[in-house]
Amino acid sequence: MVFNDTVFSGWALPAFTLNIANILFILVAVSVLAKYFQPVSGSERITNALRIYPACLLAAFVCATWGALAQEGTFDAQLFTAWGTG
Repeated sequence: MVFNDTVFSGWALPAFTLNIANILFILVAVSVLAKYFQPVSGSERITNALRIYPACLLAAFVCATWGALAQEGTFDAQLFTAWGTG
């Protein structure tokens, strides 16, 4: 993805920072969900499925914060606009 963005779009630094944001999403989601990874019975599957939403919400918050900081670099109104759209 970084190679494609650098070659065809000409913007290497934003490509790196946004791809790091995507990697952060995966790392946070996996680290939150990994502690619950174990064989479960049928009744516990619903509980485990409900854990996915908060894990993804936290991962999205971290990802959007990194992406917004990488795009804007300052804490002002533009940051919150970037965070909301990230």
